[in-house]
Amino acid sequence: MPKPIFKPNPHDYTKTSFLNWRFFKQDSPKSFLTLGEGYIKSSIELIAHVIENNDDKRADIFIFPILHNFNHGIELYLKGLVWTLNLLLKNNRGREGKHDIRQLYEILGAKIKNYKNGENTKYFNLSFAPLKFYIDELYSQTNGSQGNDQMDFSRYPIDKKESEHFYIVTSKNIEIDLIILLERFKEIYQILDQAGDFFYWIELKGDI
Repeated sequence: MPKPIFKPNPHDYTKTSFLNWRFFKQDSPKSFLTLGEGYIKSSIELIAHVIENNDDKRADIFIFPILHNFNHGIELYLKGLVWTLNLLLKNNRGREGKHDIRQLYEILGAKIKNYKNGENTKYFNLSFAPLKFYIDELYSQTNGSQGNDQMDFSRYPIDKKESEHFYIVTSKNIEIDLIILLERFKEIYQILDQAGDFFYWIELKGDI
């Protein structure tokens, strides 16, 4: 009989994962930020792992969960920030956007511009520049020949129309510099984490 997984480790609590410890009821914006942190940190640690040992070329297959986790983490952070700004703006809106991180980035920029007469707009434009650069570079690769952005490229080998993604149909190598990727991911994580702390804890909760 297989042992159940949804139970504590009976010998060492550090080998138990607590799904609920970082979440609170009726606090959805913070929940999005928390999940975003988990996805982004997991991608950063996995990059470091493959950089340390890539003798078997594991990076060629690990790169897909790395990119998926990071891009999904960006999505969660941006949705959490947008929701937080909506609460600050008192516009009776909650979560906005779907899976398009470029659209979510633009929505967040518009919210920040409307909050407190745009006093944080310069901060957004300057500090979020590395994230914008990453999104623009990513979309320049994933934009399909039909003009559809194939943001599910890291989850499936084909899109909704059953067309193969950009890295399969091309005859040339599509390569990623793992060292630069790690640096970029760490930089973007710091940007999103600081923005979450500022808008959620300081601006919304008044925790100074």
